[in-house]
Amino acid sequence: MWRDVIEGDARWSCEAADCLEWLRALPSNAVDVLFCSPPYTAARDYAEAQAARESAVWVRWMRPIVVEACRVAGVVFLNVSDQVKDGCYQNGPEWLHADLTRLDGLVAVRPYIWAKQGPEFDDAGNGIPGSGGDHYHRNDYEPVYGYARPGGLPPKWTDNLAFGQPPKYAAGGKTRVRDQAGGRRIRNVEYVPPAVSNPGNVIRVGVGGGRLGHPIAHHGEAPMPLAVAERFVCWYCPPDGIVADCFSGSGTTCHASVMHGRRFIGCDLRQSQVDLCARRLRTVTPNLVPA
Repeated sequence: MWRDVIEGDARWSCEAADCLEWLRALPSNAVDVLFCSPPYTAARDYAEAQAARESAVWVRWMRPIVVEACRVAGVVFLNVSDQVKDGCYQNGPEWLHADLTRLDGLVAVRPYIWAKQGPEFDDAGNGIPGSGGDHYHRNDYEPVYGYARPGGLPPKWTDNLAFGQPPKYAAGGKTRVRDQAGGRRIRNVEYVPPAVSNPGNVIRVGVGGGRLGHPIAHHGEAPMPLAVAERFVCWYCPPDGIVADCFSGSGTTCHASVMHGRRFIGCDLRQSQVDLCARRLRTVTPNLVPA
């Protein structure tokens, strides 16, 4: 149970529950970050979960879930997308984003882009011939939308340099900057490159070809690469902090949390997915001394 993690010494918990009921049972500010990948409107039914919903119905279903998630977590991230139907993109995530920010007053984080790099792509991003559709291009990305409660992002720990790399190029000379004190004077200063570059909000992560991060991830209908969840776990949750996922699925967010020395609470509507998460976590060694 989630209480064993929040109030006790357990490292993780995943239970079978309806996501909204589960969230409503949690205390306010119980976790640092909630990262999830909810059902993509009517893209899949998820067997007994019967999760397929047309875009407008999906938005009405998701709104209270995200609002409640923002009560529980300092910041909430959704990896979401919609279908193309009769040649037209359906806009569910964009409608949801507008409602959450304009009607519910949630604060938006600048969206992230997960740029998919499958095994069929070359270094230039060119896919296999024939991929995509007759009237549209192949979709090579998914957005990740972020939210916080009204009033702004909480003053909590973040590490926006995690997964950054040393600069590729050396300093090339001086750069022009404006004086800090509101003056108009512009001066030339020597550019000193950082030790680690900010990785930016485009997440380039491979898909397919056994690159999901765990052999049994494929046992879920819509598995996410482990490397995507890792970013949000390490960027927005401090070491030994708590991560949540109310659409736990095959346990990707749980895996990333435990592997990086964070605690985890989550739920899924189907017991089969909870069991899958437990099977997966039995093979993950917790990092009890996270960096």
